Amino acid sequence: MIAGLAIIFKQIGSFLQIFQFILMGLTFAPLSTMPYLTILPVVKGVDMARGIMIHHSSLMNFSIVDYTSLIANAAVYLFLGVVVFKRCEKTAMIKGVLGQH
Repeated sequence: MIAGLAIIFKQIGSFLQIFQFILMGLTFAPLSTMPYLTILPVVKGVDMARGIMIHHSSLMNFSIVDYTSLIANAAVYLFLGVVVFKRCEKTAMIKGVLGQH
């Protein structure tokens, strides 16, 4: 999604810095206190990795629901990213800002 914005607006460095802080905030949020954050990107995977490191558990300790949630979340955000990128690419071509790429 961000790559699509970059080909349209070109100067998105400050947005990337802000977005980086948003992602850091998401990684520090524990799902045990805020389970609704599961639908956001990277949160479920980071929470599972945190569980492995803190509780010394293995990958076998997670349920099939955890893995299904993780894979579904990744698939949805991958799909959204590709759709948004394709739309941004089309918009950039119409505006003529894409150059010869």
